[in-house]
Amino acid sequence: TTSPKAPRFMLARIRVAGKGEAGANGGPNGDLFVVTHVGESPVFHRKADNVEVKVPITVVEALRGATITVPTLDGTKQIKVPAGTKHGTLIRLKGEGPPHTKGGGRGDIHFRIEIELPDELTKEQADAVDDLASVMNGNPRESLLRQAAGGS
Repeated sequence: TTSPKAPRFMLARIRVAGKGEAGANGGPNGDLFVVTHVGESPVFHRKADNVEVKVPITVVEALRGATITVPTLDGTKQIKVPAGTKHGTLIRLKGEGPPHTKGGGRGDIHFRIEIELPDELTKEQADAVDDLASVMNGNPRESLLRQAAGGS
């Protein structure tokens, strides 16, 4: 059971014919309706017939690509994060989400990639970032600034 203050959303309403209360004046039994509710999850966030999970990855995993373990509704699975993955990218596991509310199959799980950055760098990490910066490609804002200034 959930408390009345707990946030809930309706998952399904099921009709069971003839299993409700007895009808008036000896009439047939009515129908029983069962409504299920699912509480909020700290991991899985419902989006229509799908669920979304925020998955943190490291900068190195984003740059190089990686195979990572992610939670599913039925345990864990491994997914591939392609090299060059950007923050906010969605990776879909088809048919691994919740059952469709109207029946007939399951939704998907969408993994929203979030690149996690350390709060502070060690000297060794700062040196590695400096080395990387010296070989990376220029200024990614260059064309933005040029367009904002009226150029092409």
